[in-house]
Amino acid sequence: MRNLLKAMLTTGGASVVGQILSLIVNKILAHFVGATGIGFYSLCRQVHESAAGIGGLGAGGLLQGLAARQGDERNRLLRAALILSSLGAAATAAMLLAAPQFVADWLFARSDALALTAVRLCAVTAIIAIGYGLLSSIVNAARAIILLALMGVAGAVAAALIAWPVALAAVDQPYALVALIALPLLVQMAIGAAALPRLGWRWSDLFGEAGRPGRAEFRYFAGFLAFNVTLTAVVVGTMLFVRASIVHSDGLAGAGLFAAGWGIGMQSMSLVLSSFGTYVLPTLAGTTPDQRRKVLQDAATLVLALSLPLLTALLVLKPLALRILFTAEFLPAVALLQWLLLGNYLKAVAWVAAVPFLATADLRRYAVIEIGWYVLFAGGVALGMQSMHWLPAIGASFVGSYLLYFLTALWLADRRFGFRLSMRSTMVLLAGAALLVLAALLTWNDTSVNWALAVPLPIAAATVALLALTPQQRRRGRELAWRMVGR
Repeated sequence: MRNLLKAMLTTGGASVVGQILSLIVNKILAHFVGATGIGFYSLCRQVHESAAGIGGLGAGGLLQGLAARQGDERNRLLRAALILSSLGAAATAAMLLAAPQFVADWLFARSDALALTAVRLCAVTAIIAIGYGLLSSIVNAARAIILLALMGVAGAVAAALIAWPVALAAVDQPYALVALIALPLLVQMAIGAAALPRLGWRWSDLFGEAGRPGRAEFRYFAGFLAFNVTLTAVVVGTMLFVRASIVHSDGLAGAGLFAAGWGIGMQSMSLVLSSFGTYVLPTLAGTTPDQRRKVLQDAATLVLALSLPLLTALLVLKPLALRILFTAEFLPAVALLQWLLLGNYLKAVAWVAAVPFLATADLRRYAVIEIGWYVLFAGGVALGMQSMHWLPAIGASFVGSYLLYFLTALWLADRRFGFRLSMRSTMVLLAGAALLVLAALLTWNDTSVNWALAVPLPIAAATVALLALTPQQRRRGRELAWRMVGR
């Protein structure tokens, strides 16, 4: 628990800084380019993330492999990953550069010069992102948590510094927004690369004879390939389908509303889950069954304790959040955001149950969980949009899909690892769910804050959350927090 909490506080503190800077960037963009510009930017990011995900398929599983190897064996594995990623990056960039009009027509619902230029620029950012993925895997495998945090903050600072001039340029040339993707990645890569010697990595070792990969290294990645291809195809296909459906229904302004609601919804839990993931994933890759169950129970306890008050506060303050982080133009996104916050509560606990499958390379079960969610989500959106507006259709599908994800992940974790939530965690989970539903119903579709509920409901959630911790855990948490503050 102590190591887990310490890692969470370290990366979590950096994540807070990074998210604050990210919110400043969003506010600047919302002020200058509005919902339409935010929509264009979100589609650029979707092209970038899809291309980077596809291009990085060959080196999937690198983090787990590096965490479990040392010396020349580790060097050979990384060199194999470099070769595979280089091939993937070249192929992905070539596809985007060869068929920008197809991507623009389908996703942007337009094929003018502005959209075509944005797609071509995303070919460059995808190459950069694939390189950063390799670098961050090295840093994470070395457990250099402070360095990871520094890299994240540096990227956010870079984005915040250029947001104003980029937003001004984007008024007439919206493809300039791609700079907000590329520059932060380059800054992060520069910091990580400069620190590699301190982590025990020397390029001379990597490219020497001892670092030449053989069949074993490529076979390792081949074991992940079928899983990665399937999962990436489903993930990319789902998000492209959702965003394209919105654009063809409500144009770029609709895409901007989705980006606002989805962004706040996803960032609300990324702070918690990314902080734990930095520590949990490499740790689980090399633990005994008893140690694994202990780490998972500690993670579930802290995730519950942190997510419940955070999500409750966002539920009752969601109109204020949209006004502060974006503008009043984005208030219709409340209809999506309230669903996402409810679903995130299930997502948080389900993540704890699902992550050991990835850490132990149990890809078959992990694929069932992850792919099943995306298929259910996409199917629910497709059906829902036939009878209702896309905002509630996407939100309801999100919650329903995560309910099934949650039940499936817990069932499989019990069968595979013998992991079950403790009685204390189960009772807190149910009480927290009831409180969240109550908060959502009392503020449903509100476009202004009900201040009579804005204080007591989050306080009640924090009280329930504290019950997830044992007295000893609460005492250790306070001691560790005070020691870190004292530094």
